[in-house]
Amino acid sequence: MHQRIRLSLLILILVISVITLVFVIINYENSKTQKGQMPLPKVDEWLDWCKKYNITFDSDAENIYRHWVWLKNYEMIQRHNARTDSTYKMGLNQFSYMEHWEFVEMNLRRRGVIKDYNEPDTPESSLTLPDIAATTAGNCFSNNFDWRNKFPSITARDQSSCGACWAFASAAVLEWHWAIHKGQNLSVSPQHLVDCVRASHGCSGGLIEHALYYAQKQGVASEEDYPYKSRVKFF
Repeated sequence: MHQRIRLSLLILILVISVITLVFVIINYENSKTQKGQMPLPKVDEWLDWCKKYNITFDSDAENIYRHWVWLKNYEMIQRHNARTDSTYKMGLNQFSYMEHWEFVEMNLRRRGVIKDYNEPDTPESSLTLPDIAATTAGNCFSNNFDWRNKFPSITARDQSSCGACWAFASAAVLEWHWAIHKGQNLSVSPQHLVDCVRASHGCSGGLIEHALYYAQKQGVASEEDYPYKSRVKFF
């Protein structure tokens, strides 16, 4: 009698184990399907969003994964905006293809100050204000002056999801310095600085001093020759 009970219990445990294994396999296959083995919904919206923020991916696998992450964030936004007790609305932006931990790592974590850089011998400030008659006479200022009116084609640019503010700021400094002193527009490539200024950290931050020192010693490509990709290509 006892042996029959023990045998029945063993059979029951075996059946439960098989059923559990089947559910695990089904869930695993479903998760794979969700992440790209079958077409994901909102394809048109996804493509419009990629075009709006000029975001591309190096492979089909990465595109599928990022679409899945974007869709997860999109659905979360829709659920939030449907709430009647919320005091604010959410929307898609250039970070919507990122997991929460990726956004935190790239944009919110504390970064140490980089101290190891070689500063040019001659400060730039000593070259920008020559001693001319208008300066000594005290009449060098006008009531209303804006360099942007002189060079309206020089505008602020979007760094997208890459933490390259240091590269964009450095490119802007070079562009404006050239425009003011040469009277010509110059389009400098932030992507060149992101990829090649090894003393900084690409999309994870950097220092303007590093970028300007690199540009002084090595030169920097134009935006047309080295377009922006919002990621590190060679670093």
